[in-house]
Amino acid sequence: ADLIWMPGGLQGVFMNAIRGTDIADTIRRRYREGAIVGGTSAGAAVMSKVMIGGRSDLDSLRAGSTPYLMEGLALWPEVIVDQHFLQKGRFNRLTLATLDHPDLIGVGIDEETAVIVHGRQFEVIGNNNVTVLDARQASREKLVKGEPAAARNLTVHVLRAGMKFDLDEGP
Repeated sequence: ADLIWMPGGLQGVFMNAIRGTDIADTIRRRYREGAIVGGTSAGAAVMSKVMIGGRSDLDSLRAGSTPYLMEGLALWPEVIVDQHFLQKGRFNRLTLATLDHPDLIGVGIDEETAVIVHGRQFEVIGNNNVTVLDARQASREKLVKGEPAAARNLTVHVLRAGMKFDLDEGP
């Protein structure tokens, strides 16, 4: 196939179903060979290497309440993708995941919005926003379970259609 599209649903269920199978290996191989791979909702989340697999109920930034993280397909290994970002109030869970993995960039994609990835750059298309969380220069305060999390210099970018982001240089 020259185009592989992954639908929405539950990304954790999807990854558990294909992990260690020929399906996962074939998707990765075809991507390396130049096939276009995309997805909507959970199908976008599985592009990450470190993937948010659940816990959308985070109503605060508390240490120890990190969302459930699991391995995705690693087609876009430099980022953690979260979907329905503003509509489902997922800023807290992507922030905690990004602070736990400061070497990765958090990419929160709103509904009716997508990113087109070209190497280490992406462009926003659609009707809403993409929020980028960059903790690479952040200093995270010592975390105490149950206490509010704290960090300094967490960079947040809010992008709209037509805007581009470079993983190395920013917007």
